[in-house]
Amino acid sequence: MSAAPTNHSARPAWSVDSIPYDTLDRARVRGDTVLFYMVSSASLVEFASGVYTRNLTEFFDDDDEVVDW
Repeated sequence: MSAAPTNHSARPAWSVDSIPYDTLDRARVRGDTVLFYMVSSASLVEFASGVYTRNLTEFFDDDDEVVDW
């Protein structure tokens, strides 16, 4: 299994502080439960992905091909 290398340094850096919260139109999304659950789910995945990656790397520590991927 081989994946093409990615250049993460080419991605623009961002932070939570760079989100323009004052421009969000809360009235447009307030009653949208599907949007709420989608954003909540994406947030959970984003939050947990580092821990999950670390756990997988430790579990497959003896398999260089998987760790490199």
